[in-house]
Amino acid sequence: SLVSAGMGVALVPQSLRNLRRTGVAYRPLAGEAPVVETGLVWRTGDVSPVLAGFIDVVRAQCAAA
Repeated sequence: SLVSAGMGVALVPQSLRNLRRTGVAYRPLAGEAPVVETGLVWRTGDVSPVLAGFIDVVRAQCAAA
């Protein structure tokens, strides 16, 4: 990764602290958690049941937020 190579920084979820990369220090952010806008994109006409299920899960999570 760029971070472990000394070439960058990253904002990651707390769960990634368990990865224990050599040379990487994890630090919590102070204050309120930032709001990050995300999007979901898929191919027009894709009728995959797996995709449909994933879209349903994402929509349910967004509605609950």
